[in-house]
Amino acid sequence: MATSISTSNVVANAVRAAARTSVFMHPAVLLGAQGMGTTIQAMDNLATRIRNLPAIDALHAPELGSHIEKTKTLANNWLVDHRSSLVAALTALDDFGIQFMRNDAPQLATVLQTIAVDPTAGSHAASMVTSIRARLQVPANAAQAALHSIELYLTAVLAAAGPLQSDASALCQRLQTDQQTAATLEQQAQDLQGKLNDASSRARWYWLLGPLAAILAREIDSLASNLSGVESQLNTIHFDQATTAADTAALQVLLPGVSAYVDVVGLMGASINGLTAGTQALQAQLEELATAIGSTPAAGAFAQAQLDTAVEDWRDISKSIVGLRQSG
Repeated sequence: MATSISTSNVVANAVRAAARTSVFMHPAVLLGAQGMGTTIQAMDNLATRIRNLPAIDALHAPELGSHIEKTKTLANNWLVDHRSSLVAALTALDDFGIQFMRNDAPQLATVLQTIAVDPTAGSHAASMVTSIRARLQVPANAAQAALHSIELYLTAVLAAAGPLQSDASALCQRLQTDQQTAATLEQQAQDLQGKLNDASSRARWYWLLGPLAAILAREIDSLASNLSGVESQLNTIHFDQATTAADTAALQVLLPGVSAYVDVVGLMGASINGLTAGTQALQAQLEELATAIGSTPAAGAFAQAQLDTAVEDWRDISKSIVGLRQSG
């Protein structure tokens, strides 16, 4: 049931993001956006499976059914409520990137090319960079809202997963106790059966026993009664073992998916946190660039050289989330 995200893919993306640094892009923005796209898909798959799990009416874990229903409700809440804030954050970021690729980058490149011959070009370019920085606040705000949403959601998911683990531990402990009790009762039954067989064997020679025959008869009755009681207890324990094992098996089908879901929600939080930090860092970079371009013409050449790399990065972000935008 578990859906995993390849660690090698995450590392590879991080290496590529770090290698392709640009003043118009921050590696954490690229990596965070791509990570969000991947984890949203994983959460969709796991949430759908958890939401469609059958109800479990556990005889020996009476709260298990309600604990599972809470988990299913949370899975449904992801699909209905929380998912939208994350897609909105990515959409806002993509909208910014699309405008940067289509309008900002080519217009800024044209202005930067004239800095060497036009004394006013530097201030014009600086103003354009400042405008780009200001527009970045929209996806930054959306990412912050998504981070708050996923943090609340992760807290709720962890709170729901805890009781399920407790249910599993309680059922496993009950199985172990039943096994120990059954072993003790089976030994008692074996001992009683041996004594009963011995007494029954002696009873065949009752005419040799005289007045002891009545005592032997009472002994046989007592042994038979005790054996019947132990066997009745064994039947009860065996039934208990069977039902507890069934409850445990049903829960073990659920737990790996819940555990994977908790992990993926945690990865989502890390991705959004990275995106939030990355947008803040990118805004700081753009502010520094605007100041540098306005005062140092050589900074314009530096910025122009990095525009193409940034456009490629923003295009990668757009490609990574196009499916999410289409599906809503």
